[in-house]
Amino acid sequence: MTASPSAAPADDAIHLQQLVLGQEHQAAGRIDEAIAAFRRGLDAAGGDGANPQVMAARAELHAKLGNAYMLRGDLALAGASYTAALR
Repeated sequence: MTASPSAAPADDAIHLQQLVLGQEHQAAGRIDEAIAAFRRGLDAAGGDGANPQVMAARAELHAKLGNAYMLRGDLALAGASYTAALR
């Protein structure tokens, strides 16, 4: 049995959902949950360097992840995330 195309959201929808969820967690002060959501978003976004939309989404997710790490006081991880956002 095959799943219908509408049975699961596309990966791009998943990474956007995780971006929004991470922002909501961060705004509520749930930093560890925000970090987890941003990381799930990065996993869902994949690494298609030829797709500018994917690269823009990955850059935003890395930047938000860096912000969350800063709030948690993890400066080295924040720096690594910011650097990844610029790639």
